[in-house]
Amino acid sequence: MTQEKTILIVDDDKPVRETLQQIIEMMGHKAIQADRAIKASRVLEDTDVHAMLLDLQMPGTHGDRLLQFLRKRKGSLPPTIVISGHVQRHKAGPLIQLGVEGIIAKPFRVQRVVEELKRVLAIPRPVADDDDPVDPTQQTVASAPSVDDLPQALC
Repeated sequence: MTQEKTILIVDDDKPVRETLQQIIEMMGHKAIQADRAIKASRVLEDTDVHAMLLDLQMPGTHGDRLLQFLRKRKGSLPPTIVISGHVQRHKAGPLIQLGVEGIIAKPFRVQRVVEELKRVLAIPRPVADDDDPVDPTQQTVASAPSVDDLPQALC
């Protein structure tokens, strides 16, 4: 049996979030929902998230801006799969450069979400160990914005 993972769903559309939560729970994992980028950034501050399913087009801060904010603040992202109806071919490259590991178009097939989540969760990730030396590329820079600055930092 696989170990339960925590997956963050970031989408402003409640039926989409609820469908994704059902898929995640059917896979034996825990889902956390956020309907805005600011809520997602707060969840990521407080919770160890193993993957994130992210919509791009949301009220307020869009998903790609959240990715930029997280890269600047944390230096890395949780494994991220973009699920959006607004991904054109020319936007895929910049998303991948930001660290996105998968892109699924809406409307999505359940099997496609399951396959992508299994693939992303199966990738071995470095585990932080308090005895290991700190990797300076993973440190938060003192001048990075705080989560409370998200709306201003991304406007």
